[in-house]
Amino acid sequence: MREVGTIVERYGTLYASVRDEATGDKAVEDIRRLTARLRELAETIGKLPSRPGEEKYALAFQNQLTQMQTAALSNPDMQRVLGDPELQLEFIAAHQAFVTEGLLPLGQAIAARPSSLPKGSEQPPPSEGKPKP
Repeated sequence: MREVGTIVERYGTLYASVRDEATGDKAVEDIRRLTARLRELAETIGKLPSRPGEEKYALAFQNQLTQMQTAALSNPDMQRVLGDPELQLEFIAAHQAFVTEGLLPLGQAIAARPSSLPKGSEQPPPSEGKPKP
């Protein structure tokens, strides 16, 4: 999960390096690499059993997502790049891919992780009908 945090932070800083089409192309390639790495991490995390106390990582991830959503409104570099008519189309597509192909599957993998409870320790379903004597 530390790597996920690093990727999300890195994503927000990429926009500062964009000055023209050439630096824009490089940043879009970086976004694509970050997106691909998030997909890989989602696959790996989805296969791991959850452990007690890991809820804090899910909450930290949720916090990072919230911060990233507000960054588009408060980050002047993101506003500048996403508002540039010559750059915006490519960056809007890269941003959408980062969210829908990278972050969304990662969030789903975190939420769908198998339980760490030992087999047989799950609560039995409520019985139907009369209780047994």
